[in-house]
Amino acid sequence: MPRLEDLVDRGRIDNLFGKEINEFCSGEKAGGAAKGTVSQHRGMVYNCLHLLLCKRKRVRLERITGKDMDYLLSELRRYGVKNPVSQVRTFAVFVSLSTGMPMLIDPGSYGRACGNRAMLLADKTGSGPRRSEGDESDRRRIEESYREPLRAFSEHEEDAGLSPPTRCTHAKNVRACIFVLEKRLGALDLQSLGAEDLDYVEAYLRDFGISDTARYINAFASFLSVATGKPPVIDIEGYGVSRPGWSVGLKDGFRFRKELDGFLRNMAARGVREDYLGVVASRVTVCSNLLDSLVGPKALGGYGVSDMETLESSLSEMTGEANVRSHIQCFSNFVSYAAGNDLYRDLRESRNDHIAFEPETDQDRRFLGKLREYAGYLKEWECKPATIKGRMSSISVCYKALRSVKGDFELEDVDPVDFRKLRTALAGYTEATARNYLYTFGWFIKFATGYDPFPDARIRFNGETVRRKFIFNDEWVELYRAADVTERLILGLGASMGLRRREIVSIELDDIKGDKLYVKGKGAGTGKVEIMAMSELVRRDLGPYLEHRERVLSEYGDRSNGRLFINERMRNVGRPMSVRALETVLDGLVKRSGVSFSPHCLRRFFATTMKDAGVDLDTLRRMMRHSSIDTTLRCYIYADPRKMGAAVGAVDRAFGALV
Repeated sequence: MPRLEDLVDRGRIDNLFGKEINEFCSGEKAGGAAKGTVSQHRGMVYNCLHLLLCKRKRVRLERITGKDMDYLLSELRRYGVKNPVSQVRTFAVFVSLSTGMPMLIDPGSYGRACGNRAMLLADKTGSGPRRSEGDESDRRRIEESYREPLRAFSEHEEDAGLSPPTRCTHAKNVRACIFVLEKRLGALDLQSLGAEDLDYVEAYLRDFGISDTARYINAFASFLSVATGKPPVIDIEGYGVSRPGWSVGLKDGFRFRKELDGFLRNMAARGVREDYLGVVASRVTVCSNLLDSLVGPKALGGYGVSDMETLESSLSEMTGEANVRSHIQCFSNFVSYAAGNDLYRDLRESRNDHIAFEPETDQDRRFLGKLREYAGYLKEWECKPATIKGRMSSISVCYKALRSVKGDFELEDVDPVDFRKLRTALAGYTEATARNYLYTFGWFIKFATGYDPFPDARIRFNGETVRRKFIFNDEWVELYRAADVTERLILGLGASMGLRRREIVSIELDDIKGDKLYVKGKGAGTGKVEIMAMSELVRRDLGPYLEHRERVLSEYGDRSNGRLFINERMRNVGRPMSVRALETVLDGLVKRSGVSFSPHCLRRFFATTMKDAGVDLDTLRRMMRHSSIDTTLRCYIYADPRKMGAAVGAVDRAFGALV
């Protein structure tokens, strides 16, 4: 389904309601709303007006009813818009301001708009429409009625070293929970509150469109523990009760206290804020206790993808999507630290999340089914995850582009004429990208139907020139002088041995055999394995890096799984370095040295240096690990920008001699 924002005709809406929208935004600016908030609220109003105009030809703001609001909520949810309740609330404020009339909306679903201001019944953090005088008076009344418990809670958090902004946020969350419970129970007896009351608050806040309800519940549970003097363990299914700092109210039976303490110390040593450690510990506790109740006790190394799917389903019933993801990521990081399993990565890969396509018709669903079969076929052939991801993305782009010009179609009906139409539809892509997309789509059609129409389409490509970036001796010297011990080894592997970025990060300690290096290159499965002699530059820089690596791992813990290169930044320290992390490391070197280059520039520098040294082309091809010499010539030798400069210089000298 297309995004709602892409369908909105803003010009038409401005013609009909431009004055009212501008007045609404001006009022928000005058009320102190940030520029980004005003822009966001403007977009929400456009969305709602667009949906109403789709429902009927003419919309009069003074005649909008509660049924219209229900219609908007259902349509926003159908389009998958984030925070649909917030959008309806904002639109209610806009209507109230524009008409000058109070507008009542069912408080159980939306909150209510009174006069020319919005009163949020639960969200006291200031996110959402402007707060009213009534809202401010409620805040003052709650602070007056519960002055001593709130003061004790604030002092308790201050003693734990929490920052003022964090303490302020926790106080707002507590006031919001008190407000919700007072609407139900009247004046509160804090000693008598229990798990069922917190369940009610959680459900009420979720109805308001607040995604991270667990933060409210954890803050309020901690407040109750301080105010009543009771133990912080409150039996709330689905929540760990977070107290300030590292102290976490763990439910009875939490089995990994020792591992959790080590995990928190590791995070603290990497500079993670102390107040966030309590959040992490709470999330780990929640996930562990939920899994114990859902699948039974297991060792940390025994959890798998099916367990994560069960956990995700249970969490989804209690909180928003973003909060579910953060819980699973924290638990996965904890398991990875203690047992080495990256559960979150395994969960993503098991779902083929790269197939990001929303079916709209039966034909779309049949296409997706065949696409998933093709992904399984590629996996059987041991294609690498990055290869599968790229092909799935290319096929999806081609399918959507062809559907836009051909309409609904079956894969069996695709012929060479359709491929020529598809080439026109892909005109916005570079020639090389369009050619790769068409090749890949043709392979998929052949897998699905047994026939590849692409060769018979006889599409002509012009052979446009690809602009490649090169570095040479002067730039190399500047880079090497500015590099640290890790960067120097990366530079050496790329520039003196010609390794690709993925080959560099894939090196394991066991791949180093004396002065030889086992390199896992391109190809299915583990790729083509080559035994290469390490250059003198690499041998010289390897020792200092291994000593540096050992110091890092001894301080932060070894989670490298035997990889040579490890992350050295924040929460991922000690983990294997990814391709993206390597690029980030070299981006820092670009800033320090002032030399603009990419990791593949090192491989080009290797090729041009070997050619300048007189190495013959066939030997160079084998050193570059190319199957065809055409690749070596076209992408590395002929692309050398010095060749054209030298030719121009020869022409100038020849004609200069004639003058």
